[in-house]
Amino acid sequence: KTERHNIKPNDFVIVVDDLLPPTEWRLGLINKVVSGKDGKVRVVEIKIQNGNIMRPIAKVCILPASYATQIPQNPKINPPD
Repeated sequence: KTERHNIKPNDFVIVVDDLLPPTEWRLGLINKVVSGKDGKVRVVEIKIQNGNIMRPIAKVCILPASYATQIPQNPKINPPD
């Protein structure tokens, strides 16, 4: 298996929603991570436009840092203090 980047707070992600087409998936910012006994992140709390949600990491797509710097800052989705 190939080792992957472990999601961390302040990473930008796209939230996968099985009820919506991919063009309507929401953009979010990781607030908090929950690790399993093996130390790998299993669940994340994501700040989205209208609140916070919890999702398993299988339901999020992390955006590369180069893309995240090009995203216009939305006043409703700011990094946590």
